[in-house]
Amino acid sequence: MWYIVKTELYKERETISDLLKIDGIEDIYFPRIRQEMPENGSRQEGAVCFRPVISGVLFVYAKSGVLLADHLDARGYFLKGKERALGEPHLFPMDYTPKTLATMLRQASISDEEMYRYKVCVEQCAAHTDDIQIVGKNYADLLEENDLLMITEGPFRGFTGVIKQVKSHGVKDRCFFFSLGSFCVRLSAIRRYGVIVVKESAKGNKAQLPNTWRYVDFLVGKLQAAYFADTAPAALRHILAYYNKVESIEECQALLLREAKSLPTEQESREVALMAVWLQQLGDEELAALKSLRRFFHSEDNSVVTALPDAIPDMSLRPFLTPSPGVALLKGKNYVLFPHQDFTELIFRVNLKEEFRRAENYPSIDVTDKQEGRYTEDGKLKGKMRKARPFHLSDKEYIYYVHVGLWDKEDGSGVVAMVNWGGFLHRYMQLTDEERTAFLQNLQAKGYDETYRLLTEGDVLDVNAMQSGFTCLLPNIDLSTIMARYDRAVKLREITPPYRCCAHLCQYPS
Repeated sequence: MWYIVKTELYKERETISDLLKIDGIEDIYFPRIRQEMPENGSRQEGAVCFRPVISGVLFVYAKSGVLLADHLDARGYFLKGKERALGEPHLFPMDYTPKTLATMLRQASISDEEMYRYKVCVEQCAAHTDDIQIVGKNYADLLEENDLLMITEGPFRGFTGVIKQVKSHGVKDRCFFFSLGSFCVRLSAIRRYGVIVVKESAKGNKAQLPNTWRYVDFLVGKLQAAYFADTAPAALRHILAYYNKVESIEECQALLLREAKSLPTEQESREVALMAVWLQQLGDEELAALKSLRRFFHSEDNSVVTALPDAIPDMSLRPFLTPSPGVALLKGKNYVLFPHQDFTELIFRVNLKEEFRRAENYPSIDVTDKQEGRYTEDGKLKGKMRKARPFHLSDKEYIYYVHVGLWDKEDGSGVVAMVNWGGFLHRYMQLTDEERTAFLQNLQAKGYDETYRLLTEGDVLDVNAMQSGFTCLLPNIDLSTIMARYDRAVKLREITPPYRCCAHLCQYPS
């Protein structure tokens, strides 16, 4: 186990010689970098020196904490006979509040993997050591409120940590933080490298964004299933605009009913009145989601109304994959057909456990260590290097729902099936030929082969930013035949699920 040790400035070399005589200490790592000295009257041009990366800090490798403790006093200082060793070396925990020696040993300890990563950073940043610093932040606190990320390219490939924007000397910089015992290492200019999200944070401001999207999708689905098959997003925006003005659901209902009475047409009045009825029928889960959205979008002057169309856009066909079905599936089945004004929506349940497991095959870390320190004769770091730990979900979190739009083709040759990729595919279709080629080459380079295949071989229907997706033709059948079979299935509870006919469009296990 490695331990971080503090000593007096400019006495590091003497301290190293002293500590290496202590039984149980096998190695000491003192990172230094080569630096050119500025020319003056006594120095020639090109003169160099070696300076410490961090003055007064050493990394000590001991066989065990028990052996090391025999050479420490109660405050964590090393002993030499009855006198302290040269340079006053002592354990360097993150804080100096009174604690036991065992606690100080634990807080000053550094795992082999963390030490290896730090050595790699020192080696790679030797010419720019300002890019790497040890900071006294608690890594556990950072991890709690930020997504866990992995660097996927460059010299730090395989490193896991969090990204946070910091401001130094008036300049904003996105930095990568990873653990080094009780400390953090801060790596600057992380934009140079590609990263992937390994695990989303469950707390903090960033965690609210995916949760907000889930709540919006969940409530849009519930509104579609109730009364608003094609206008659910608009209904949710209207409800939130009124809910933002009051404190309770009951007050929101009263405002909606008052508005319904004042509207000029029966259709408009009925639409708003149904929103009030829907609020009255809310279950605990829907109510909690609505309250969460109200907190997220709340503004004193109700100016949030202008932002709601961007956050909750009009979209009659929901995105290809969602975490909730909206419309209840048939009892004993894993699918349902839901009619809209211009198409019929097929919703079916899929289990993506195998897909997630394939994504967990993260890159391993090469363990060759070319710096001075604890390494074997063949140049490899002693001890086992672990892969990044894959995250684990409960079984229900692997369940998603596929949404497929179905409508008759105008020439009567079959049924068109469409999955909606929305804004992503719409933006892709707006690219120039040169931009599109560069984007596709980047996909290939990063190994997104299936996405590349879809974009180059798939049939795209691009209506607008909210309805843009891939289509395929189900030949020699019409929608009325599908619906007739479905109606019989509802009555008899026995039929081959209609989604089998478009399985090649949605290649996920049921």
